[in-house]
Amino acid sequence: GPETVASHAARAALELLGAAGPAESDAARGFVLEVREFLLVEGRTDLLVDLARAAARVLASRPEEKQALLALLLDASTLKALIAALPPETTQAPAPLAELFAAASDAVSGPLLDLLHAEGDGPRSALLRGLVAGGSRLSPEAIAERLPGATGGARVGLMRALAEVDPAAALRDAEAATTQEDPEVQLEALRQLQAAEFRPEVARALRHLVESSAEEVRVAALPAMARGGARALPALAAHAEKNAGTLSKAEAEATGRALAQAAPRGALERFEAWLHPQGGGLLGRLSRGLGPVGLQQAALAGLELIGGGEADALLELLGQKGEREVAAAARRLVERRRTAGGTA
Repeated sequence: GPETVASHAARAALELLGAAGPAESDAARGFVLEVREFLLVEGRTDLLVDLARAAARVLASRPEEKQALLALLLDASTLKALIAALPPETTQAPAPLAELFAAASDAVSGPLLDLLHAEGDGPRSALLRGLVAGGSRLSPEAIAERLPGATGGARVGLMRALAEVDPAAALRDAEAATTQEDPEVQLEALRQLQAAEFRPEVARALRHLVESSAEEVRVAALPAMARGGARALPALAAHAEKNAGTLSKAEAEATGRALAQAAPRGALERFEAWLHPQGGGLLGRLSRGLGPVGLQQAALAGLELIGGGEADALLELLGQKGEREVAAAARRLVERRRTAGGTA
């Protein structure tokens, strides 16, 4: 039957490859490629993987010849067929395929990058991201030339691959990627920026993320901004004040905590100003009682991280005059501090 023919063909190709001397090597390679085409037509990608792995073992003592054959055997269309043969939900390559790709890293790295780029956010993007990130011989240039125009999961995979081979180039790309209105890409940029030294370039990139159109990105970026210490205070406070009327509870609380972590003394002064708005400016116009609810929520979250009499006094004020939910939470915090022996 066809299965027997396929198995015999693969075995014959290996025997010919092993027996071929220098004069017959071209003919042997040609036969191996014919067998590959037959196996692809028959849908026997499992036998094709076995054939390629066995061929690599047969030629182990002749590394240049081995790599040349693998490059021929695993061309772009073959790689596409091997990936397509896996169930769509596959997120990790089966061990034989992963082993083969590792042995043929020089040959498959570029085509795998191309497949990832073409896949975008398709069902096999996670699988391809893993294969690309595992490539040990990817060149930064090969990755960089595929970055423009890549979006979503494909862009994330390329960014992670670049970080593996050229961390400095990856950081520059992450800084640039913060201006893309693509939450998945922005979150990956944030992940890479969080591991970097807090330089002015990193601070600017984080400010881009704090101004993202996606709330999940803004909320994730705010704690990272706090690493800037007192230098980050004006930008964090401006973010809260500019968006005072529209902040969600989660974003308000993230902003307040970031302020307190960045510079407790400066944060305390901001919270004091927010809860006692003066004049007819933006805060004055928006204020009712202690100011916009978003700023009350931010102040409460920040005050939870700050001790001392001034913080306690502001908590007491929130508990007495704050918006209903904020006031209730402030009173509970005051009570917890009293129970714990604090000064509130």
